[in-house]
Amino acid sequence: MVSLGLVAVLIGVSALATGAAGYSAGAPQFQCGLMRPTHQQTDRPNENGNFLVTHNIPSPYVPGETYQVMVSSNPPTNFRGFLCEVRNASVVRDASGDGVGLFSSTTFGLLSCGSPNTGITHNGALDNTNSITLDWRAPSVARSDLTVRCTVVETMTTVYTQIPSNTITAPVFDPTATEPPAITVPTQRPVTSIDVDILDACRGSSPSKFCFTQPSSCNSTSDCRFVYTHREVGSDMLEVELFGVTGPESGWLSVAYSADAAMGNDDVLACEVTTGGIVVAKNLHNAGRSNVRDTGSSASPFITPLETLRTSDTLYCRFQRPLMTGATSAGDDFDLSQPWTYFFGSRSTGLGNANGALSGQHNAIPVASTEQYTSQSTGFGSASALSRNAVKAHGILMVLAWTGAASIGMFLARYMKKAWVSKPYWFLFHRGIMISVFILSVASFILIFVDVGEYTNYETHGALGIIVVALAFIQPFMTLLRCGPTDDKRWIFNWAHRGVGAAAQILGIVAIYFGLDAYKDLGFDMDDFYKTTWIVWVAVCAGIWVAFEIYNLVVDPQEEAAPTTDIPMTEKGGSDEPAKPPPKQLIEDYKLRRAVFLTYAFLSVVFALVLCIAIGVADNSIE
Repeated sequence: MVSLGLVAVLIGVSALATGAAGYSAGAPQFQCGLMRPTHQQTDRPNENGNFLVTHNIPSPYVPGETYQVMVSSNPPTNFRGFLCEVRNASVVRDASGDGVGLFSSTTFGLLSCGSPNTGITHNGALDNTNSITLDWRAPSVARSDLTVRCTVVETMTTVYTQIPSNTITAPVFDPTATEPPAITVPTQRPVTSIDVDILDACRGSSPSKFCFTQPSSCNSTSDCRFVYTHREVGSDMLEVELFGVTGPESGWLSVAYSADAAMGNDDVLACEVTTGGIVVAKNLHNAGRSNVRDTGSSASPFITPLETLRTSDTLYCRFQRPLMTGATSAGDDFDLSQPWTYFFGSRSTGLGNANGALSGQHNAIPVASTEQYTSQSTGFGSASALSRNAVKAHGILMVLAWTGAASIGMFLARYMKKAWVSKPYWFLFHRGIMISVFILSVASFILIFVDVGEYTNYETHGALGIIVVALAFIQPFMTLLRCGPTDDKRWIFNWAHRGVGAAAQILGIVAIYFGLDAYKDLGFDMDDFYKTTWIVWVAVCAGIWVAFEIYNLVVDPQEEAAPTTDIPMTEKGGSDEPAKPPPKQLIEDYKLRRAVFLTYAFLSVVFALVLCIAIGVADNSIE
């Protein structure tokens, strides 16, 4: 019979499979912003008019009227896909913007590029197509001139991005129109470059701004990974700039103002790429380790956006907010003219909600100022990364428990009962090792819970970890209640003990897998080599277990009836001596088992130590 331990390892290995998906069925919604595909294409300029975006929309257009938009190649050349939006004409090329009006189609896919049906895309790859005609209804409330913008995919590697039509003039605004204007993010001006080095004003003998940079030795936005600046505007406003390296067209940057050197109850300003590729400046509030969108006691946010810039891997926002916000939704006043400790954070992945909290945790350790600053501070500030030693210790303890100790302890119980002829050493080792697994698991759980102070954002890893610790906690108490080996209900204990142990090992393996993902998501600079090595280790363990199961079936089919030193589950007060010694012909079998066990234990210990060292030396500060 294949052991539960073997099943545990095999299920753990099967849990590692991942998948991938493409976008041949049309552009996904998150590409509404820059209208740029994410396959490895070459963006071609449309200087020679290779593709034309035309329409029959008059200037001025008639609000609520339906018109046709045409996309065609010149000369006629088949193309594979497209994405079209009608935008405010003031939104420059290569910048993000919301779509206006409504597309309708039974042939193509409709997207919510700011609001429903404001974008349209192919629905499956186009075949033998060199022109398309789309139906678009003008907005019922006319407020601005418009431009149709279309991205055309000629081949998987050749793309023409944001091809514009001619400008469509808006009619005179009619205040009696029945359709109310859409609720949108406050107006901000996308820019195509940072015209002046934002650090210049912090230099010299009389700086006019306060700046923080990471690394501290960087000199401009071309070599800084993170920049924060602020200056007072008038007597009651603070102008803030956030710049940083994020992920490919996603992520966020933030600064938190805290009364102490710990996160919690902080005022937060952030710049985030949201769904549709729109860059939004936000005012938030940290409640513990989580944050919420904060608009204070009024319906208008505190933020006044000014400029935004997004490239393939950087993000920039310039905005203003009052020095004194008044009471926030948490009932606190934040007067930025007073001294505060500044926390700087960033995340390189994920698209947020324009009206919600930041998407996900920072995946670089927050950097905190080494002293408190005010809105009047100028020049360059200093900061250092917060310690995350508790997170590292949590990972190290769990790796020692479930990658090293538990694997060895279960191997002992399954295969080493007949390896010692005089004493049940396998049981003594098994019991000691599994007690260490229990201690390491509980210590690791307490450590991370005290450090984080709340349930983790990594729900899969956190849920699995809680279950594993609970199962580890149950095992020693279960053994105290076991009945004697001759009791007719002993089989219940045997299966319960083995089942709980196998379940803990299965979930421990899977939890470590998701834990390695969580470490990478938090920004720890652990190479994928370690995750690959861990998968190889699981496969090697599975191979050894399978080989031993086959060995038991072939060499010793009467394994359960053979003489063993399996005496630990005796009646209380019983003898600790084996019932009878094994026959001499099994001596070679004992030697083999011991040799394989020592090799298995050595490999498990070495791998666990390597992974623990990698976790211990990993760094994940912004710098």
